[in-house]
Amino acid sequence: MKRTLQRKALLLATCVTAYALGAAVSVWAQGIPASGITPAPPAVPEYAPKGLPLGAFRLFPTLEVGFNSDDNIYRTNANTKADTFWEIIPRVALQSQWSRHYFTLRAGAPAYAYNNYSSESRVDWDVSGEGRIDLSQGTAVYAGTSYRHTYEPRSSPDQQNFAAEPTPFDVGHADIRIERMPNRFGVILGANYDNYNYDSTKAIGGGILNNDDRDYDEWDFFTRLLYEFSPGYSVFGHFAYNTRNFDIHPDRNGVNRDSTGYRANVGLQMELTRLFSGEFYAGYMEQDYKVPLGDDSGFNYGAEFTWLPDPLVTIRISASHLINETVVSSFAGVATDSNEQRFAFGIDYSFRRNIILHGDLAYLHDNFTSSGRVDNVGLASIGISYLINSYMNANFRYIYQNRDSNINAPVSQDYGDNIFRVGIGFQL
Repeated sequence: MKRTLQRKALLLATCVTAYALGAAVSVWAQGIPASGITPAPPAVPEYAPKGLPLGAFRLFPTLEVGFNSDDNIYRTNANTKADTFWEIIPRVALQSQWSRHYFTLRAGAPAYAYNNYSSESRVDWDVSGEGRIDLSQGTAVYAGTSYRHTYEPRSSPDQQNFAAEPTPFDVGHADIRIERMPNRFGVILGANYDNYNYDSTKAIGGGILNNDDRDYDEWDFFTRLLYEFSPGYSVFGHFAYNTRNFDIHPDRNGVNRDSTGYRANVGLQMELTRLFSGEFYAGYMEQDYKVPLGDDSGFNYGAEFTWLPDPLVTIRISASHLINETVVSSFAGVATDSNEQRFAFGIDYSFRRNIILHGDLAYLHDNFTSSGRVDNVGLASIGISYLINSYMNANFRYIYQNRDSNINAPVSQDYGDNIFRVGIGFQL
């Protein structure tokens, strides 16, 4: 019974974290960083990494090497440039093996080396830690922190067309939550903090664009009440309140982007053994900005499901509605925010136990409120993973991404992009 409650607690906390941190994906809005192209090795037990024992911990080192061909590295509509580049992605995780409580440390340093356009070469890095303290049966405290240094993708609407290279930025994060679920009723209280810090953008031909006006802090406080009305089924109510405070007022567009907002939702969470798990919710969201930006509000929704209709097939479905920060402006006006609606569908088919075919479709509708700009972004991907043994895997993936924007002046925002990737992974 205790193990079942701990398993439910971990699933619930994971869902809540993803939900509460939804706005954090804004820094990758419309973008697919190269690291997002790498397919994760499927979870097949006999090919899973064994790890290295270190007392009460276990160390899991991995290394991914990939070769990519990209026919539009700058994500432009005209005068497209093609290049090939290498990915070298070392990662390590240190995980506790305790009977109670839980603690994990992770770190990685993905490097991308372009063969012809060295301005696109870069090295990202990230470190994170998370843990759980089991206070009593059905009661636990979760906490985590992370720091990431990365670069704004060329596909981001906030990446300037005159940028000589992608803009570096850092994201610091911390979260804490307490969960109490002694029986069918449960409650979660938590808070998240995120700090966004953008470096200057280097311009083609010299000069820089200062991005200090994009730096901001975000606090997100949330509570969730739930009731398990049947084994594997729980209904919940979720309320979250956030504040976003920018370092500089006004910004480059002459506006103050400080804001407060909330989300109020009800939903259903399911965990039917390993065959079906996830949740969906619906409700209302609002973000209030300083005059003259006004506010943005409306129907809110989200979903995250994994379904195994057959031992050989895994289906993944997700949807989300987010209000993100932006500095986009047009002749029609300054954007209040980036109002994003995302939908994704994926399927994995085990052609053999160790050979898995992948297919993914995704769609993003991005309305830059009050600016007149609306983008529609589509993505399609196919691939294959070959699990050689518990130490090695090989993979191939083709990705097509397309953006259709109603803004064509002074420069068209439309683009199409094709990426072919082949990679090999090592793990212990």
